[in-house]
Amino acid sequence: MHSTSSINSIPCRAFRTLDANSSEMTRREVVNAKKKILRKAGVYRDPNRARNDSRKEIAYLRQQMDKLQIDLKSLEDRRKRRMQQQERLSEHLIVVYSAPQILNMWQVIAEKQRQRREEAERENARLKLIAERQQKAADSLSSLLKKRENQSMNDCASFMDVSPRQRIVHVVDFHGDISRVSSDIMTLLDEK
Repeated sequence: MHSTSSINSIPCRAFRTLDANSSEMTRREVVNAKKKILRKAGVYRDPNRARNDSRKEIAYLRQQMDKLQIDLKSLEDRRKRRMQQQERLSEHLIVVYSAPQILNMWQVIAEKQRQRREEAERENARLKLIAERQQKAADSLSSLLKKRENQSMNDCASFMDVSPRQRIVHVVDFHGDISRVSSDIMTLLDEK
């Protein structure tokens, strides 16, 4: 084996020694020792920070879960007590009411429902009448427009020459017809 004096004489960079606290250490050992001191002082970040953070978070979430389970249990107990109180109260109320009072209460409710039904039936009949009137007006306007269309087609047909040699259409100004149609519509609407 090599002695320490022979190792010191080797010019290799990895074995170059530094005097740190009067002991022989490699440069890498010195750097690691300095980093360790700085890490303890808080200069360098913790290399296991992510793992430690997740452990802390898991512990925090477990505490929160325990608290929430306790809260849930207390809320469920409170709800059960409230339901039991309501059941006792409702049993007491049923005993307090006598049969004529209950009958009277139902008669009042039935009367209100009957009144609402009658109002709804009256409104329904009124809306049916309005719909029928509007349908009649629409039907009569439709038939009137069809008659005017047929009459206009017949008037135009009389101006056309049906001979195969000449295909000439004579056009007539029908501005007078528009006022006549509008007056017919107004008369029809006034009758209804």
